[in-house]
Amino acid sequence: MRTVPVLLLGAALLAGALALLLSTTQWGVGSRPWFEGATRTRWQYLLEDVHDRGVYQQRGRWLPAGVAPYLGEHSEYPELATWMLGLPYLAIPHHVPEGGYAQVRDEQGRRVVSAEESADLAADQAAYFDAFHVMMALGLFALLAATVANLRALGQAPAWALLLFLPATLYFGFNRYDAVPSAMVSAALLLHLRGRERTAALVLGLAAMMKWYPILLLPMFCAHATRARRERGEPWGRALARGVVVPGLVAGGVCLAVLGVTFLWNGGGLEAASYVYKHHAARGANQSSILFALTRPERWGVFELAREPALSKASTLLQFLPAALLALLPVRSREALLSGCLLVVVGFVTFSKVFSPQWILWISPLAILLAPRRRLLLALLVALELLIYLQIPVLHYGGPAEVDGQPLLMRPLAAFWTVCDLRIATLVALWAWCLVTFLRAVRSNPAPSPA
Repeated sequence: MRTVPVLLLGAALLAGALALLLSTTQWGVGSRPWFEGATRTRWQYLLEDVHDRGVYQQRGRWLPAGVAPYLGEHSEYPELATWMLGLPYLAIPHHVPEGGYAQVRDEQGRRVVSAEESADLAADQAAYFDAFHVMMALGLFALLAATVANLRALGQAPAWALLLFLPATLYFGFNRYDAVPSAMVSAALLLHLRGRERTAALVLGLAAMMKWYPILLLPMFCAHATRARRERGEPWGRALARGVVVPGLVAGGVCLAVLGVTFLWNGGGLEAASYVYKHHAARGANQSSILFALTRPERWGVFELAREPALSKASTLLQFLPAALLALLPVRSREALLSGCLLVVVGFVTFSKVFSPQWILWISPLAILLAPRRRLLLALLVALELLIYLQIPVLHYGGPAEVDGQPLLMRPLAAFWTVCDLRIATLVALWAWCLVTFLRAVRSNPAPSPA
């Protein structure tokens, strides 16, 4: 299938999915007992969930309120993401007052939401959610187009890009915003493959200000660019300057410029510029992470809970250190570049103390580029897509309404933990596959890259 038919088919599929989402509200099947004799839909989030989009609705209120993000309106997302989340308010009626809402916090540091604010959020929710879905449909199409272009640049059939319509990627592509930074990463990869290294670094820098993981790919990009220049006869000094120093300055300059906006906005200063980083540094392990499973007696209980701080530091090293160390190896070929990038991303997801299901959107577009010639990778990708969709949203929200008389609004079914373990095992297997494939690729000695 050629490029244009793939893009037209993809656009039609996205339009159909968007129409379905706009015409339904938390569609689900089955029922379960609820409080005071009532019943509730058991699987009510099969097409869309409300949690993260409800958070986005709040984080984007800085725009209609006319306040500065972070200090004027709390947000745990980097600058470009926080700014983007305000865009739906340009297209919808809303009840956000000028000047915003008071940022009051309780003794535990949690923000207190007033009754008036809750009523306004409920009144604006449907309009914001619909506008957000439209925005993400555009982001998914951009991701599809960039993936098609990368497949063509690698000499692969564009139809492989339709794997982006596997269930987890499609679900979280509409219900989270990760399709946009993922599309930016794919665009940066395309620019790099075409030899536009500085522009690729610029796009990676912008993507990192939407989700931080793209900056971890910069060392791999630089390693590949430097080796390509060496094979074309450039001396080491010039190759390093143009392949490492210049792209690093470009990406770093973009990040500093974006952070500078936050620093200067309404005099926010260092408090505003460091707000997001302090927030995430204080987060603990969530129930779906491998760190939680290793340290909780109700899960695997391999280590005592008291060991969690040390294990957390070790997992952080496993997340970030390989991005720099692997780039020291001779990344000569496109195979090494792609498998190295995938290894960095899968490692970040696997060993994070917080697992988020939408991170499948970071993995799939890179895995698809290698899948045509790697059947085991294709099988692992499909399994991961199915397991993540089963884990969340199907099983996470389908459990009992109460346990021992205590209300539990999001109690997982027992099968949730089994699927969670299978998903962790699949991620570890995928990480191991990426590591072996990358090491084999860097040991090979391909023909010199064309100028």
